[in-house]
Amino acid sequence: KAPFRVENQLGGTIGGPLHLPRFGEGGPVFYDGRNRSFFFFSLNGQRNTTPIFGGGENPSNVPVPTARMRVGDFGELIRPGTSRVYQLAGGGTVTAPIGTIFAPNGTPIPGNDLRNCPSCGPFSQFALNYINAFPLPNLPGIGRNYATNRKEHANVDSYDIRFDHRITDNNSFFARYSKSDSARSRDNFFLPGTSPTGNDLPAGPSAGDEFGDAKGFTMGDTHTFSPTVINDARFGVTRVEIGIFNTGVNGTGGFAPDISARLGARNINLGPNSSGIVLMGIVDELAPGSDRAVEFTGDGGPFYFLSNNWNFVDSLTVVRGAHTFKGGGDLRIRQNSNYDGGRNGGTKGNTQYGTTGSGFVSGNYNGIGPHDTGSSLANFLLGYRPGFITRGDPGGPYFLSNKEIAFFVQDDWKARSDLTLNLGLRYDIFTAPTERFDRQSNFEVATRTIVMAGDSAPGGRDLAHTDKNNFGPRVGFAWAGLRSDNRVVIRGGYGIMYSTDISAAQPLTANPGTGSASYSCNPITNAGGCAFPVLLGRNPFDVGLPIPAVTVAGPGTRFAAPTTGGLILFNDPDRRDAYYHQYNLTAQYEFRDNWLAEVAYVGSAGRNLLTLTNIGTGNDEGGPGSREVIGNNAVTATRYTGSSNYNAFQSKLERRFNRGLSILSTYTWAHAIDTSPGGICSNGASARDCGPDDPTR
Repeated sequence: KAPFRVENQLGGTIGGPLHLPRFGEGGPVFYDGRNRSFFFFSLNGQRNTTPIFGGGENPSNVPVPTARMRVGDFGELIRPGTSRVYQLAGGGTVTAPIGTIFAPNGTPIPGNDLRNCPSCGPFSQFALNYINAFPLPNLPGIGRNYATNRKEHANVDSYDIRFDHRITDNNSFFARYSKSDSARSRDNFFLPGTSPTGNDLPAGPSAGDEFGDAKGFTMGDTHTFSPTVINDARFGVTRVEIGIFNTGVNGTGGFAPDISARLGARNINLGPNSSGIVLMGIVDELAPGSDRAVEFTGDGGPFYFLSNNWNFVDSLTVVRGAHTFKGGGDLRIRQNSNYDGGRNGGTKGNTQYGTTGSGFVSGNYNGIGPHDTGSSLANFLLGYRPGFITRGDPGGPYFLSNKEIAFFVQDDWKARSDLTLNLGLRYDIFTAPTERFDRQSNFEVATRTIVMAGDSAPGGRDLAHTDKNNFGPRVGFAWAGLRSDNRVVIRGGYGIMYSTDISAAQPLTANPGTGSASYSCNPITNAGGCAFPVLLGRNPFDVGLPIPAVTVAGPGTRFAAPTTGGLILFNDPDRRDAYYHQYNLTAQYEFRDNWLAEVAYVGSAGRNLLTLTNIGTGNDEGGPGSREVIGNNAVTATRYTGSSNYNAFQSKLERRFNRGLSILSTYTWAHAIDTSPGGICSNGASARDCGPDDPTR
């Protein structure tokens, strides 16, 4: 049964002239703002409790281990009457029913029960405690056998205050302050008290608490020097704070912050930023349509974000005869500071178990044998090597700042009664971010070294050369002189627009030497890429997951890039800001009264677009590295070599009637192609997700 939906919303507005009475009897008012000063106030509040649907939740069924699996009996995995050919790690194949689990020598285990396999060795105590901490199934069978009923609670409180004042007949001023506070909590898949061992497991997408605090102040002044000269000045500042705490992090949701340690995992819960359960995925296809043996648990760590944005804008408009001139400038200062425990591999680690035969981790296994029983849950229970493991320290919090500066001039010229020209030029500068204490570094491809930011570093404190060639001309026209009745209008325009191409890939503060560190390896298929021997042995959680070594190098220094599988980032220091040629040509024809036909060509060509590629030698990013850098499996390179093209034919037919009724018919044919989806794409934000399929081509 789905939970009830309860939504409560309250609010109100009030506004009018500012009138301040003088307290006491008689006498004039303290201030009478009629026709001069005005105020406006609005208030909004929400208190909502809603079901969490989507992503298979209606309500959601998730997989938990059956009673038999919790003691090592995997007989329920066998699919009678089926047959499958399994690849062996040592070469060759073995044929057995689907769901069979195997001993290290590749022979089927009697009864599909690990207790009948002396050569398999003992269970991992952590793994045994972990799978027994799941609630027992409340639905029959294996796979999605536990029904949940999650809710989301959201509170929002916001208000706006605005003040408008006419200083003189030629000068007006306004100021506005806005504030919004929000809090949201989402239920865990497994509610507190449902674990049969008393060790409730944090699990569920976005389960936990979120908070947001946004405030902003804006003011502006408009001065009319004469009927043909007007100046408009604006100033604004915003501050946004966001925090996300998944269940278990610092005790969120009533879940034990030391739950990993309670279950027997060493070296995980080392402090508030690594509290909660380790991020664990046990991937398998227990039944058709299933993608995991048990539900994923854990999270990367706490998330904090702070953003300050400052904006100064001024524009002057001058009308001279048939010309309307406008010019001005725009300065934006962006500052942000964040701590993201999920970056750099997660403060508690990110571990995924799988098996050769199924699931999206199957590529990290090499066949049935000493590291793969044929069941991901059995592999985990025996303390085998995981298919993938990573862990890191995001460092920080760092404080990054960059500037955006623009100047523009334009002229709208009424050249004739039937011809208007629009001429303009804009100049933009986008600086690369600097860190307050120079705690960012870049990989230098030629020397295979890490270069720390600093005044003496190549590229300076931002490790980049600012693109100062961003001149953007604009030209447009509107001509109605093709017919004497002006029923045909031809419009066209061309302009170059500059912008910053945003990437969700890690910033340079995540590189070595900044106080952040990480490691990542595939212990079975690429054992040589694992820097710690414990990751290649049995029972890594019982022994204790290692912590990557953190180093902080001085500003302007350099050192050899590590080759231990940690994160390495290269941002091309020769920055080239993205720009777009935009052009269009449109014809409109009013062929009868109240009938309008329109055809148009619209085009755009993007250049210097951001690209992400792995220039290392390995497949850790999901595809072959370009091997530009030898000795590192994955080096994520950000360059500015992408391009895009868009061309479209657009048409429209419109009939207008009385009383606002109209009928509109449109048709568009368009073709778009690009060489890069940019740094933010549908599957993620790494070279694996956003890079070309084959970077060697």
